[in-house]
Amino acid sequence: MQVTAHSPPTPVLKYHRASRDPRYGAGMSQSGTGGRVWKPVALGLALLATLAASTPDSKQLSLAASQYHARDFASAAATYALAFADQPEPGVDGGGQVLRTDVDHIVLRARSLQKLGRYAEALTEIDHATAAAAVVIQDGQVGERHSVDAALSFDRGRILVCDGRIEEAITAQIASFDALSQLFAVSPTVEVEAQLESRMLELVKLYRWSGYDEDADGMLLAAVPTHPQQWPAKYNPSLASTAQPWHSLTTPPGGPQVAQELEALVRWLQENERELQDEYHRLKAAGMVTRQPECLFDLDAVGEWRQFGLWYNKEDSECSMAAPVACKLAHPAESWAAAVAPADEGCTDSRLTTRLSEPLKLQFLRIGYSVVDGRARIRPHTGPTNEQLKLHYGLIIPPPGPSNCTWVLRVAGQTRPWIQGTALLFDDSWEHEVLSECAAPAESAGERVVLQITMRHPELL
Repeated sequence: MQVTAHSPPTPVLKYHRASRDPRYGAGMSQSGTGGRVWKPVALGLALLATLAASTPDSKQLSLAASQYHARDFASAAATYALAFADQPEPGVDGGGQVLRTDVDHIVLRARSLQKLGRYAEALTEIDHATAAAAVVIQDGQVGERHSVDAALSFDRGRILVCDGRIEEAITAQIASFDALSQLFAVSPTVEVEAQLESRMLELVKLYRWSGYDEDADGMLLAAVPTHPQQWPAKYNPSLASTAQPWHSLTTPPGGPQVAQELEALVRWLQENERELQDEYHRLKAAGMVTRQPECLFDLDAVGEWRQFGLWYNKEDSECSMAAPVACKLAHPAESWAAAVAPADEGCTDSRLTTRLSEPLKLQFLRIGYSVVDGRARIRPHTGPTNEQLKLHYGLIIPPPGPSNCTWVLRVAGQTRPWIQGTALLFDDSWEHEVLSECAAPAESAGERVVLQITMRHPELL
C-alpha cells in the first residue's frame, strides 16, 4: 500500500521559524562554519515532589530501580508490582492526600514492561504516571508540567513503536515536541533546545519508516544537518572534512598507525574466531542474547534483531564474567595490540618497543554480539554521534543458499555484504539499515552474527 505524504505537524514548523527568530538567538548555538553544534540530549524525569505517607515501601522501590539499571527487567517489573500492589490508582483521596505519586518509579516500571514485550501493561503504567503527575505538579509549575508531559509522551511513543503502532507513535512524539515547544517559549535554554532537536530526529526516523519522506526531509532542513543522510543527535563539525559513510581498513581516518592497529585487530579476531563463535552460542543458550530494545527492526518481517552488549571500563569485572573471550578486547596489550609489533621470534628490532609504547589510537567504547535472523530488516536509523566509528566482524555469515540470500548493510544508500572472517568499518551517524537480499522473497537468509566494536573516532585523539 502506498503511503501518501501529509503536511508536517504545526509544532515542527513553529520551532523551525522560532529557531531563526532573533528573540531566541541566545538559546541557539551555531558553529563558526554555519553548522549546528548539537548538544547531547538530556532525557529523564526529575524527582517531582516529596512523597506522602502513602508512598510504597522505599526499600522495594530502591531494589526495583537497582534491578532495572542492572538490566534485570523481569525482576524490576515484579518488584515494582509488589511495591505498588496495595496502592490505589493515582489520584487524591477525600482529605487531599497525594497517592501513588512517585512518577519516576512508575515510568521505570513501564520501561521494564516494555523491555519484556508487555506493551499494553507498559502503556497503562504511562497512563498512571500521567495521572500521578497531574496530582503532584501544581497549577503554577508551568515549566515542570511541560517538561514532564514531554517526557511521558516520548516514552509512550517509544512503547507504541515496539507495539507496531507507528502512526500512533508519531502522534505521541508530536505531542512531546509540542510540550517542549511550550517549555522553550518560557525557558529557551540549551538543554530544552537539545531535547527539541532529539524529538525532531525521532520524528524524522518515524516518518522515514512510514514513507513520509517529504516531511522527514523538511524537518532535516530545519535542523541544518551537514548532509541529509547524516543526522546524529550530537554532531561534531570538526570531523566534517573527512566525513563519509564507509571507511577503508587500509586508509582509515587517523592515518597509518590506525591502519596498522586495525590490521592487528582483525588478525586477532580471525585467530580467535572459533572461540568467539563458541562464546556466542553459550550466551544464546543461556538466554542472554536478547531482543533489541528500541524496536528498530521491522515488526512485520519474520525474524528480529537481537544483541548482547558489553559496556565496559577497566573496573568492570562483570564484563569478563559474561563474555571473557570478547572482553579480552578491552585489554589490548594482552590481546590484539600485541600483534602490532613485529611477530618474528627473537626479534630485536628497536621498533618493537617504540610501537608498543605509543598510545593506541583505537579506543573502544562498546563491544557486543549483534544478530539478525530469518527475513528481519533493521529499519533506517542513525547512531547517536559522529564522534564514533563502528567495526563489524563477520562471525557467523550463512552461505547464500538456493535462493542466493545475502545479508547486507546499507549506509547512506551504499550497500555492502558481510563476509565471514572479514570486517567492515563505517560511520553509523549516517542513515543505515540492515536487510537480506533474496531471489525468492519468502526465503530465510539464516542467522547472521557479527562482533560489533564501537570505537572513538580516531581523529579526535
